[in-house]
Amino acid sequence: MMETSTSTTIQVIGVGLPRTGTNSMKKALEIIYSKPCYHMYEIIFKKQSDISKWQKLIDESYKTTLDKTKIYNGLNELLNGYVATTDLPSCAFYKELMTMYPNAKVNMNVNIFVSLF
Repeated sequence: MMETSTSTTIQVIGVGLPRTGTNSMKKALEIIYSKPCYHMYEIIFKKQSDISKWQKLIDESYKTTLDKTKIYNGLNELLNGYVATTDLPSCAFYKELMTMYPNAKVNMNVNIFVSLF
């Protein structure tokens, strides 16, 4: 069982879009760090209450008078206890996450088969 801790800080920021192996990356990061990784899976199966929080962050990000502090605080609240992020919706906030966690590694999954279609 993975440990969840409020002292956990983001070690890896996944910037890849869905369907690029983000779930496999989530599982690998959870094995490596023995702590949870935030992925769309969390919202769908574990934390549906996060949907409204993400919606507020998305709404805030489109305001013409952008208050980054609200976004940073919201991300901090949502990702508290996680060691990494992959997939949507967190990958949409990769710039903010890189600012918040400057020592984190950044991983970009890509789907090499898209060009075949």
